[in-house]
Amino acid sequence: MNVLLDTDALLWMSQGSVRLGEETKATIEQTMRNGRVRFSPISMLEATRLHWDQRIDLRRTPEVWYRELLDRGIREVPVTTDITIVAASLESQEGFHADPADQMITATAMLTRLTLVTSDRKILGWASTRTDINCLDARK
Repeated sequence: MNVLLDTDALLWMSQGSVRLGEETKATIEQTMRNGRVRFSPISMLEATRLHWDQRIDLRRTPEVWYRELLDRGIREVPVTTDITIVAASLESQEGFHADPADQMITATAMLTRLTLVTSDRKILGWASTRTDINCLDARK
């Protein structure tokens, strides 16, 4: 399995949070050994904003946190024009909710065929009715 961590899953994994479910934690650890864990630059945008707005504490600068993720073998999936086109269509064409960051991360998972690890109930509910995206509930 190849996985794409959404922002919450990335934060929880990197900080050893108990919010990350045991099943998901085991899956991430296994896929990390195989070099198959990814994240979107959109998650870096969200985490950096939350850090500088003092809504989360990365315990280091975002730049250092980012480098630590890369050092652990977690890789970025570049944002492409194809991803932005699919993301922009999700709300109006596919009934997805209005959060642009979630749209970008979900479109990334769809186009790369990576399993999206998320705790977002809206995404999980939406994806459960579809065949073009696989999700894993980060809380399980």
